[in-house]
Amino acid sequence: MKLNFNSGKSGKVHILLGGEYFITVDEDFALSCGYANGDDIDGAELAAFIEAAGLRSAFVAALRLLSNRDYGRKELENKLVLKGIERDFARAASLKAEEMGYVDDEAYAVMLARRLSESKGYSSKKIKYELAAKGISHENAENACEKLDNNHVLRIIELLNSKYRNSLNDEKGRRRTVAALTRLGYGYSDIRTALREYEISVDAEDYFDE
Repeated sequence: MKLNFNSGKSGKVHILLGGEYFITVDEDFALSCGYANGDDIDGAELAAFIEAAGLRSAFVAALRLLSNRDYGRKELENKLVLKGIERDFARAASLKAEEMGYVDDEAYAVMLARRLSESKGYSSKKIKYELAAKGISHENAENACEKLDNNHVLRIIELLNSKYRNSLNDEKGRRRTVAALTRLGYGYSDIRTALREYEISVDAEDYFDE
């Protein structure tokens, strides 16, 4: 089978096998792969070449994603799959990125936990759920949340003084506030305790979707 290398934009090289498009790689891979435009490649060589080209393409895509923001390893793998990269190549590329220090799940978990707490007002329970959804391990999620201020009553009071300060004047607003706080992951007893600071009683069962 014949290999053909066609130059594309921004340093990309499109590889054709037997005249049909196979994969896009970067110039460095094309120059160092050991083949030239028009070379023939046999079955055994082809299998090794396909694996090398697939991994290289996935790794370059991973670095491109990481240049825009941080990712957890599993999150990066899933993002690559969404971009059309085969799962095996995506997994290998994300592992390689981790081995090279481009991905650090522990540090990423700490950063993300802090951001979710400060900007979203999430409780530690909700943060752990969000971290797990991104493929962060239970251990890393637990460690990240331990570094936060986990006094939930005080955190709720802060939210009541800021985000929900205009929502406590009537029954409808108070119900919406309680519902919003439960969605943020706060427990019923902590919400009740915080609202008592405003002399608001929410002991009625219909305040909560229990």
